[in-house]
Amino acid sequence: MVSRNKKIGLLGVPLGFGAAQIGSELGVNAIRHSRIRGRTLVEHIADLGYQVIDHGDAEIVRPTERAKPDDNPKYLPEMVASCRNIFAAVQRVFESGDLPVILGGEHSIALATYPAVDSMSDGPCGLIWFDAHADMNTPQTSPTGNIHGMPLATIFGRGEAHIGNFANPERGWKIGEAGQRRFARPLLDDIAVRY
Repeated sequence: MVSRNKKIGLLGVPLGFGAAQIGSELGVNAIRHSRIRGRTLVEHIADLGYQVIDHGDAEIVRPTERAKPDDNPKYLPEMVASCRNIFAAVQRVFESGDLPVILGGEHSIALATYPAVDSMSDGPCGLIWFDAHADMNTPQTSPTGNIHGMPLATIFGRGEAHIGNFANPERGWKIGEAGQRRFARPLLDDIAVRY
């Protein structure tokens, strides 16, 4: 018998437009269907003694036209709508009694997945951000306007206000330093994220 705390709920978040490149949204199905050592992800998790329920994919509101060159951030209305859907989907996984395992997509999915997990946690929820890049751009510092480079700043209250400010930076860790822009370290220091 699988106990309530031994249930995993897979949730796909096939979002890629925050990076302004096609491809990362395909990762969800690649992860679901790929075989590593002859077995799928679900089979590997089940081997650890967990019951696995696939909750499908969160609904992503995709852009219908290309962003204008001076849009910053790019695709903001679609990102805000997608984040609402992702947040609700993660909450539904929790409400079903499953522990979410979220498959993505590019970094922008954290704009909704982290606050959803935090909202459903019994206590304070921390964030460890493993990435070679800072992901601390804001609309004022981003050279591209791609939201893909803004999630950590936004999660900690320094990004696009339309998406929201969600977390206490004192519960955040940033690991990975390659490619940090000159503004990233002062911003990390200013908001008290440890790195």
